[in-house]
Amino acid sequence: EISECLVGSEMCIRDSLNSLIMPVIGSIGYCLFRWKSLYLTPCLLFATHLGTNVLKMFRGTEHLDLASLLLWSALYAVFAAIGTVIAGLLHIVFRKINY
Repeated sequence: EISECLVGSEMCIRDSLNSLIMPVIGSIGYCLFRWKSLYLTPCLLFATHLGTNVLKMFRGTEHLDLASLLLWSALYAVFAAIGTVIAGLLHIVFRKINY
């Protein structure tokens, strides 16, 4: 029972850190791809999630759960899109201030 609680808290901490990191990834994506980042970043997130899950499946440490994969990829994509939009808006505002 205690070990289940510890594993749950570890996952909660990991997921909360990921939700903070994803807007930064969206911002970096905007710097690299501009507005194309709105669709490229979710595709890259899904591909990396799929790749890591397939590797874990081949190693036998995890089974492939497609519903969970899609859910977490979509959630992280939303956070990354928020970062992309914020970076894009800041870019527009600071570009207009310089004129």
